[in-house]
Amino acid sequence: MLAPFERILQQLAPEDESDNLPFPYLHGYVGRGFVEWLSLGGGKAVHIFSKHGDEVFASTPLSWLSVNNSSRPNAEDDKVTGTLLRRLLRVAGIERLRAFDLQDLCFDEELAKALLSEGSKLQRVRAFDEIHSDSLRDRLKATFGERLELQPLPDYRRQATSRSAGILGRAP
Repeated sequence: MLAPFERILQQLAPEDESDNLPFPYLHGYVGRGFVEWLSLGGGKAVHIFSKHGDEVFASTPLSWLSVNNSSRPNAEDDKVTGTLLRRLLRVAGIERLRAFDLQDLCFDEELAKALLSEGSKLQRVRAFDEIHSDSLRDRLKATFGERLELQPLPDYRRQATSRSAGILGRAP
C-alpha cells in the first residue's frame, strides 16, 4: 500500500536527527486499502513528489491532492512557487484526481498562471481567490468553468493579509 511512497519519504527524511520526521511534508488518508487523499506541505514536498508522482498515480487510486505551504518553523524558503506547481501538474496520471486543493496556498497571479498553463486536464480545483487581475480571473473561469471553485478569501485570511501588508508599509 505504501510502496509507491517509500522513495518520496526517504528523500523527505530529515538530514539532522534532531529535526522532525518527514510527516510535516507529507500526510494522507488511507481508505479501501489505499492512500486516497494526500497533502504535500511545502515546495520541497511538491518537488520530490513531482519526481515520483507518476509511480504513485500508476499504483494507487489517489483521488484528492492538497498542496500547502510548509507549516514548519522558519519555512519561508520552502514556498510552493509557480514553477513547482507547473512541474507537479505535468505528472502523468494527475488528471485522474477528483480534486486538486490549493486552499492553503496564497493563490495569487503566479500560481494562477501556472494552473492556466498546465492544469486544464484537472477535474476539479479548489482555491481561495487572492488574484488581483480581473482578466486573469476571467481566463481561469473560462478555461475551467464549473471545475474551478474559486472562493472568496475568508475573513481570517483577509485580516492576516491586511496585518502583514500594514507591517510591511503597504496599504491593505
